[in-house]
Amino acid sequence: LPTWETQLLSSPDDGSCRRTKFAVTNALWTTRKTKPVFDPLKLPTVQRSGDLGTALLDRLERIYKEGMPGNNDVLLPMEPLWAGPLFQGKPMRVAYQGVRGSYCQEAAVRAFQRCDALPCEGGMDSAFEALESNDADRAVVPVENSLDGVIERNYDLMLRHPDLHVVGELLLPINHCLLAVRGAGKRSPAVKTVVSHPQALAHCQQRLLALGVQMEAVDNAARAARFVAENRLDDTAVIGSEIAGREYGLQVLEEEIQDDSSNTTRFLILSKPNN
Repeated sequence: LPTWETQLLSSPDDGSCRRTKFAVTNALWTTRKTKPVFDPLKLPTVQRSGDLGTALLDRLERIYKEGMPGNNDVLLPMEPLWAGPLFQGKPMRVAYQGVRGSYCQEAAVRAFQRCDALPCEGGMDSAFEALESNDADRAVVPVENSLDGVIERNYDLMLRHPDLHVVGELLLPINHCLLAVRGAGKRSPAVKTVVSHPQALAHCQQRLLALGVQMEAVDNAARAARFVAENRLDDTAVIGSEIAGREYGLQVLEEEIQDDSSNTTRFLILSKPNN
């Protein structure tokens, strides 16, 4: 990697690097659906730190503009998206971060209907590596949530994989569902505990308090859904995606239990050049 990238990615204690990256990511990734994906008007707001900030801006701008020449529109989930055309005679292979039943899987199938959605469970970098190694034709990665902010690790990974281009973007409304094994009820004495990722629990706090259940945080909501289904835990429910319920045969007790209905995650669609 060039010196400035190495400095940015390997110096977490350097305050100037952190401030530069925070400013750059906010300038480049907080655009909304009425603006192009890359908005040059935001650049003057960035507090650059010498050549480091300038180089980072140039690199991220190139990643966007080389991948999306003349096409900077944001894809909205209520609009017709790509129908998943055959890719060299086969369904397009779309890598996503995490396990089956995650919101990343939902984003992949929203963007490419009838695609072959490939879970990448080996870490956040595994979806990037699947694309680099030609095990996938596209990758769908989250970069920002409207409530929780930016996902910095994926920004870092985009810089570590400079040959990958952004070819599309998807804004996915987050529908938090209360999932349980079939036959379970949401009221006592059936479901006593609700498990999920800490962010999902925080997003649904008002509804959970009203149900009077115990809340338990886990690292991965989709894995928790799989565990509850495999072990038939009828006293435990999971906050997860509707697609997790379908994947693991769980019943949807309630939909849209989040406190804020505007909860949305921004995903980028990545591709290799000329692919």
